[in-house]
Amino acid sequence: MLLSCSDNRSGTPDSGELEGIIDYPDAEISDVPIIDTQEPDSGIDDNLPSVEYRLRCWQRQYFFCTPDGGILPDAGDESLYRQEMTIDICDENGDPCTPEGPNDPNCQWTIIWQGICEDWLECNPEEHLVHEDVLCQIIDEITEETTNGLQDWYCEKGQLKPGPCVPCDPEICDSIDNDCNGIVDDLPVRDCENDCGPGDLICVEGVDMCFGPEPQEEICDYIDNDCDGDVDEGQLNACNTCGPVPEDICDGIDNDCDGTIDLTALGEPLVDVCETACGFGQDVCIEGIWSCNAPQPEIEICDNIDNDCNGLIDDGIDCQCPPELIGALLPCMGEPLVCGQGFQTCECVDPLCAQTQYTPCVALCVYFPTPGVECDPTGGQILPEVCNNWDDDCNTLIDDEIPPQGCYTGPPGTMGVGICVPGEQTCILGEWGSVSEDGTFFANICAGEQVPLEEELCNNQDDDCDGLEPEELEPTDVLFIIDTSGSMDMEINAVFSALNQFAAFYSDAEVIQWGLIIGPTGNSFGTERLELKHQLSSFQNFIANPFVMNPHDYSTSSEMLLDALYLSLSNLVPQGVPLEQLVWEGGVSSTPSLENFQINWREDTNKVIIMFSDEEAQSFADPEITANHINLLTNEIDDLFIYTFSPDQANVKDTWTPLIVGGAWHELTTLPIVMFEKLMEIIEESACGGL
Repeated sequence: MLLSCSDNRSGTPDSGELEGIIDYPDAEISDVPIIDTQEPDSGIDDNLPSVEYRLRCWQRQYFFCTPDGGILPDAGDESLYRQEMTIDICDENGDPCTPEGPNDPNCQWTIIWQGICEDWLECNPEEHLVHEDVLCQIIDEITEETTNGLQDWYCEKGQLKPGPCVPCDPEICDSIDNDCNGIVDDLPVRDCENDCGPGDLICVEGVDMCFGPEPQEEICDYIDNDCDGDVDEGQLNACNTCGPVPEDICDGIDNDCDGTIDLTALGEPLVDVCETACGFGQDVCIEGIWSCNAPQPEIEICDNIDNDCNGLIDDGIDCQCPPELIGALLPCMGEPLVCGQGFQTCECVDPLCAQTQYTPCVALCVYFPTPGVECDPTGGQILPEVCNNWDDDCNTLIDDEIPPQGCYTGPPGTMGVGICVPGEQTCILGEWGSVSEDGTFFANICAGEQVPLEEELCNNQDDDCDGLEPEELEPTDVLFIIDTSGSMDMEINAVFSALNQFAAFYSDAEVIQWGLIIGPTGNSFGTERLELKHQLSSFQNFIANPFVMNPHDYSTSSEMLLDALYLSLSNLVPQGVPLEQLVWEGGVSSTPSLENFQINWREDTNKVIIMFSDEEAQSFADPEITANHINLLTNEIDDLFIYTFSPDQANVKDTWTPLIVGGAWHELTTLPIVMFEKLMEIIEESACGGL
């Protein structure tokens, strides 16, 4: 049986309410939705009627109920409850029907599904206004902008209903949240102005306050510092301006406002220092204009004075002679005089003397004639001959029979000290100088002099001429091994040119001895030889060797310098060190023979071997000598230095660098000065203990 609901809440049913189905006007009836029979948790039998049947016959309705399942609520329960149900309202033919009574056999409604009994009231129906001033938002339909507002909520038949959303007011400074955003007086900082100027208007506890500049102590700056409407009151000077009273300047104005113009505080005229290109003077203010009495530039004349004050004396004009010599009789030698000494004077060419000139050089008799004696103006007074490119003694020869003079260009006090000695100069055509071996004259050159060297050499000589004890040389034997094949011509000349320069520094150094091995000599069509050209001896004997004096290359190509190095070391190794028994191959020989090829090394000396070649290190002996053979010997020899010179080419250089012992590799050069510097370095490293 189905019961409808009534609005009678007295707890006592009206007569006839339980006798039939009562239609309660407030009950809600709606179409029953189609139930998805595929949903496993729907709670409805899988054997559902068709969709059309359900749409036609099933309806959802709400009925009043009580929580305990009773027909009416308990007495004193003011709540109203309802229950949702789905009802089949069709008869057996599937047509909707309305029962005429509880037991109408032709129309029986069936409950398909029912929900729980729930409280239906959202509010107290007796309380009309439930909520006041609830925050809401208004959305503009065009701009979609939102605006905060307030609305009231009312209770209508137990259901909450909203009132209209009324827009909030713009925010003002009043301690109220006028714009309903939850923040009181959230106003931006605005502009304002007080007596002292613009500031920031800020809302503080519901009151707008202007925070602007505060009044300051009045100072003289043309600003109303204390904001009283007056500027610089009590601060201006006598000239009604700020700051100190201006000083009076020369301008025809009373600058210091003392009632006087262009005068000092003492009433005197203004005075200053002035300057021109010619010097200093005094500047005096006269009627507002400075007047300077400093000397002024003048037109330049021949007076040995800088008249125009440009820093140059008698410039821009033709002053052949100084003004103090005007009218003076001056000795001279020149045309038209032909020899001896004559005389001339200085004279002005124009009245201003802007140009001066010498008169012609003539004999003294032109100025002081002897009565009765004819005057030859071209014949001067005979004098001893001096170096001046003039025939002083009138013998028709110029600068003849003038003896050479000594010369020295070194620092004072060094001549005659250590190696420093004077030279000699010859007079030619009025100039002192020196004549080279080929007859060329070089003016101002002092031939034969020796001045101090920049650095002291280690050669037992005072090379810097300071009078101090010279550096001592260590006993050293220096052996040169030089490639004299056909491609070494220019390099050989560079080596021996450098050795000739050594003569000036080491010719007297007996502590160093020098030797020479060259090869290959001969020619490529016959036997090519390795020659011990000079045994170790003093530098004087070494430099006198014919080959050293006239070095040259040979048309040869068998550079046996590895063999030369091995032979030169053979008599330095201690007894018991095995030596190779060499024989020559390929048409090569030696002077002396292999068994006699020994260097006269001294005991307890440094041994220095310097090798020069433009080819790879080679051997023409049997067995062939290699760098390993050399190293076996050098490992047994003390105080040994081996230096090599070769081109900076990897295939050549790499064959020489393994031979170096205590020395270094240097690039082979054709420049004598570079070769000299390198050889000097070697002597310093070996004979001077590495100084």
